[in-house]
Amino acid sequence: MTLVTRIKLLLSRIYIRANRYLNYHKRKNINFSLQFNKQQRIIDSKNFILTYHKIGHETPDEHGLNVTLDNFESHLKWLLSNYDILSIRELTDNIQNGTVGKRSIVLSFDDCYVGSFQRIVDLLNHYRVPGVFYVTTMRMSGGYPYLWNELLNKILFGVGNERRLTDLLNALGLKYKSIDIFSEKDLTATQGWTFHSLSDPHQRHQIARILRREFLLANSLIKLEKLYAICSGLECDEEAKLLTRKSIDSVKNNSLITIGGHTNSHLNLARLPADQQYEEICKNKIFLENVMGKPVEYFAFPYGSRDFFTSDTISILKSVGFKSAVTTEFGALDAGSELYLLPRIGIRNHEKLPEFL
Repeated sequence: MTLVTRIKLLLSRIYIRANRYLNYHKRKNINFSLQFNKQQRIIDSKNFILTYHKIGHETPDEHGLNVTLDNFESHLKWLLSNYDILSIRELTDNIQNGTVGKRSIVLSFDDCYVGSFQRIVDLLNHYRVPGVFYVTTMRMSGGYPYLWNELLNKILFGVGNERRLTDLLNALGLKYKSIDIFSEKDLTATQGWTFHSLSDPHQRHQIARILRREFLLANSLIKLEKLYAICSGLECDEEAKLLTRKSIDSVKNNSLITIGGHTNSHLNLARLPADQQYEEICKNKIFLENVMGKPVEYFAFPYGSRDFFTSDTISILKSVGFKSAVTTEFGALDAGSELYLLPRIGIRNHEKLPEFL
């Protein structure tokens, strides 16, 4: 491992652990300290937007995004008994009118994978609960069917992919003297590893941290194109594929389901100039509107934290007709919440909902 690679690994570990520490202490209190427009204010609220990603996968994933189907259904039952579950349209209108209730929840789903989508829709229909899906359209518009993290996961932890991994590292200028073999035994032994883990049981986990940082900080499609070229013909889990046009078309007349924008390629918008941000946002919006036959008015920032979008991003959203935008900033809502900086609560591999709800 070269000196440069070692330094990148060290910085990546510091970054992950610092964020883990900060997120722990944010989650420890019911009163959330939120920063909007550089003015600090404390909110004691029972109004939240919950964020889910993958529903129905039985095993944990490296990002901690999986929630089992049974757990998700138990969440729905409990929330129905304890909260008013609103659509994102109702919440946006309530904030605009200054009429946010005492106990309200919005259910949101990011990225939208084929394997999870129909399961979620079926349960929302069964319990008559509204939900908003923030959809990336890369696959629908002729691009690759997987997000970059799914491909990285396959290369890193799929047995027999040493050649592809070496080619990717070389293409990104990351030099390794040798790549250790990753066997079925290694896969079984390290199955519970996530990016929040404090130790790396295999060389692949060290490399995973470096590559994750490389792609999170990507400022164009160049790195993604290199990855997709190297992964040509590689098949990931069928459930990890992004939604098709057929999936979106199936819910266009469902009054419980709102489809929101999430860009075309799921890039780090903060690393793009304003014209490329505009293209990413509008290509996604126009495609979804053509399928839905109605305006797409709600947006989720890719990756969600404030490091991943700019004031230009918000200006673009307003100019093209979005009425609100959600972040991944941890927090609650009230009548004074900024409509284009709405915080959310991420739900991950937990058997129970957070205790503060």
